[in-house]
Amino acid sequence: MARKIVYRENHLAYSDPDRLKVFERIKDLYKQHDTGQDEDFPQRLSQHILRLSNALAKTDDNALSGAITHQLYSQDIRHLNEAVSEWLKVKEYVWILVDNIDKGWPTRGSTAHDIVIVKALLEATRKLQKQLMHNDVEVSSLLFIRADIYDHLQLATADKGKDTAIFLEWHDPESFKELLRQRISTSIGGAATFEQGWNQVFDPHVDGEYAFDFVLERTLQRPRELLLFLRRSIEIALNRNHVRVSSDDFKQAAIEYSDDLLLSTAYEIEASRPAFSDLLYHFETSSPELTREELIQLLGDRGIPAADHDEAIALLLEFGFLGVQMPGAEPTYSYRVQHNLARILANAKQPGAKFVIHLGYRASLKIGTSAT
Repeated sequence: MARKIVYRENHLAYSDPDRLKVFERIKDLYKQHDTGQDEDFPQRLSQHILRLSNALAKTDDNALSGAITHQLYSQDIRHLNEAVSEWLKVKEYVWILVDNIDKGWPTRGSTAHDIVIVKALLEATRKLQKQLMHNDVEVSSLLFIRADIYDHLQLATADKGKDTAIFLEWHDPESFKELLRQRISTSIGGAATFEQGWNQVFDPHVDGEYAFDFVLERTLQRPRELLLFLRRSIEIALNRNHVRVSSDDFKQAAIEYSDDLLLSTAYEIEASRPAFSDLLYHFETSSPELTREELIQLLGDRGIPAADHDEAIALLLEFGFLGVQMPGAEPTYSYRVQHNLARILANAKQPGAKFVIHLGYRASLKIGTSAT
């Protein structure tokens, strides 16, 4: 918070002599912690750890925990708390927003160490709230994490209920349309409706299929993946000197995006389940639809032991590579049922159910007769 004040609110200091004094105090106190404006959080944290390590290098191991606490709260935290609180008193409300804490973590699942980080961060923000509110500063914090990490956090938390969860779901295609409308409107203007914005940049159809559906159905329906696919499409159109993304541009983007999706999913599987690192590649040139018997046969032919078949199938369903299709219905993938794996597995046992390989992976693995 001191960093934000020093680098973002220095212009406010010169409107009032008293505010300037407080600002100069914060700036002076933060000087010993400042690693430069361009340093990101991990780099700054590493610098603080190094500074503490140097200050406590001669401390006995048995006394280290207490020495760290004393170092932080007798100097750094206490003085900064007083100065920052004084600066914030004139604000109506303060929000602390924490994002990208799970950047680089596995797409599905998290380790015990990851959960410890999240729990420690939540506890730290609660303490910070109490400190600031004691000095008459109204403050709230908001931590953005994936739903699957939150589920693991709940399982690892004995005293639930301390924090309020707000769920942002992306199951409605209209939500994606509104996201794109706002981005197009901000970039080029004139997008009063989604259709108006879309038609300025993209062809409306791909071989008779609604182009937006063509794109969305080839992603795992997360915003960043939809944007990645569309970015690929625009790059291809620009390289071809097209004024608008054409249906052929979309089809080429589907091939390139499929390669990206396959590699990223294979990496995530390897990171979380090393024994199944090459699992996706076993489906090269397979049929897009498989009965359970056919799927078991394919896994067996690729050398996966029978004892591992159920785990392999569950993993493929969990990552959205496979979905389950009931007779006369659309395929159900994990992201469409809030990653409720038990529900999908139950559907897979119903008469006539088939396993379906997600459209996003088919081009890269040359599955079926279609290249897209």
